[in-house]
Amino acid sequence: MAGKCASPIKGRVFRIVKLSDCGVPVTGASSAVVVSDGFVSVDYSPDYEEGEEFLVKKANGALCINDKDPNELKRVGLSINLCNIDFDAVAILTGERLLTTSVGATGAGIALGEGPLTARFSFELWQNVAGAGACDPSGNQQYIYWAFPNVGNAMIGDYTVENGPSTL
Repeated sequence: MAGKCASPIKGRVFRIVKLSDCGVPVTGASSAVVVSDGFVSVDYSPDYEEGEEFLVKKANGALCINDKDPNELKRVGLSINLCNIDFDAVAILTGERLLTTSVGATGAGIALGEGPLTARFSFELWQNVAGAGACDPSGNQQYIYWAFPNVGNAMIGDYTVENGPSTL
């Protein structure tokens, strides 16, 4: 397969899909999907386990054994900074209970509880392709697609309410 080079620029849109404990998309009445462009940034942080190194020197100081196991990717941490706080998205990410309005009331929110972080979701992100390869031969915009198919252990970061905009 030939590789394709592209110049990604800007975050276009993300999609979050609620997953079961086994990493399968939830269907039916309990399913949940959110598509949004209401984010400021998404940071990826790979976490690697260093391979074990084996080094033995001979009595004369020369190497006798010099071997290292390969490093292994353990997980990729995601940090998503939202400027449009979509409580449906927060409920999928955290597994917490969505608070919705009743007749005569306005607003929405999340009821944060205590306990293990068991919610699972997939996270997908699209970026525009910039420059000479921005469009395909038919003139359609091309995109870079990032997929994180089974994410969990999501935590909400600090949140400040002040005389200014709030992000989460």
